[in-house]
Amino acid sequence: AWSKAAPSGPVPTARNSHSATMVSPECMVVFGGASESAPLNDVHVLALGDLSAPVWQAVQCQGLPPAPREMHTATLWPVVEAEAAESAAQTPSILVLGGRVESGEVLADAWSLTPSTWTWTKSGHTMPTPRCAHVAEVVDSQVVVFGGIDGAGLPTDLMALDDAGWGPVEVTGNATPPARFGHASAAAKSVGMLIFGGISLTEDLLDTWSVSGL
Repeated sequence: AWSKAAPSGPVPTARNSHSATMVSPECMVVFGGASESAPLNDVHVLALGDLSAPVWQAVQCQGLPPAPREMHTATLWPVVEAEAAESAAQTPSILVLGGRVESGEVLADAWSLTPSTWTWTKSGHTMPTPRCAHVAEVVDSQVVVFGGIDGAGLPTDLMALDDAGWGPVEVTGNATPPARFGHASAAAKSVGMLIFGGISLTEDLLDTWSVSGL
């Protein structure tokens, strides 16, 4: 059943097109997004140690932060199951990819946020092409990116990041999902990567696709 939570603590500014990443069973990290007036680059934690009384915490991060942005992605990478970590201090970094800044520029940059120290680091894993409103999932220890907006159009390629860097993903078969942005995705061990819905150049979408063998 649905129930409306009422967290205590300093509530973040209202926003959309942000990211929320579970870094442990007791810690959700929210980054960026767009307020009514401009994109944001703040970090907030929702502490879930007591599910009946969640608490918001504003995080003052160390290091140079990413530019304020919306429509980015944020995934835990390298791979550690969030459920296996007892606290944020035991998790890997949050990898933030791309997004769009206030000027409308679509970004290709990559940033790493280390929860154990709440330190931002500019990552060397810049994407081959800019992306916003895309999806990114960790599948078999690699970050797989699909769709979104690259500043010129709607690409339909798959890109993957592993320890060796970025590279294209060659997919067998002739079927390819139509170009889209604003879609949703999930990683499933038995399937690979699932994609649902989104927006094409002409309409909202209701289709579901899976890609395996990544």
